[in-house]
Amino acid sequence: MKKNTIIGITGLVISAIYGYGITNLRNPSEVFMAGTTAFPILITIGAVVFSLIILIRGFVQGDRADTVELDPKVLKMMGIYTGIFIIYIWIFNKLGFLISTIFMLTSMLFALNRGKSQRVINIIVGVVFPTICYIVFAKIFTISLPRGILPF
Repeated sequence: MKKNTIIGITGLVISAIYGYGITNLRNPSEVFMAGTTAFPILITIGAVVFSLIILIRGFVQGDRADTVELDPKVLKMMGIYTGIFIIYIWIFNKLGFLISTIFMLTSMLFALNRGKSQRVINIIVGVVFPTICYIVFAKIFTISLPRGILPF
């Protein structure tokens, strides 16, 4: 199968899943669009546009386009990442930004960085990065992020 076709279709599927996942996000302001929903909507639109560009590029290249051999190990990792991402979308509103993002990022890091020496680094990055993002967006920029079960 052609590389651009696989990447383009995968991008469209992931964009559709992400787009569906953000439909339940609530915008804190009816007047000002740059709330909780603005950035995820922009990400979804951008992902769809770029996925379509990749698909069109593959069709234009025709037989000259690179082909891909499907490796079972790669397919397994793609399935794991997709599963983690689907769980992230499912728990995002229930548990809130901070807890769900810590779960998602830490899970992705453990799937990617295997080995005993990476465990501590995976946990530190998986907890610290979402916490910094939360502080920057929620406290400094005062952008309302889903709190979920946390009281702050």
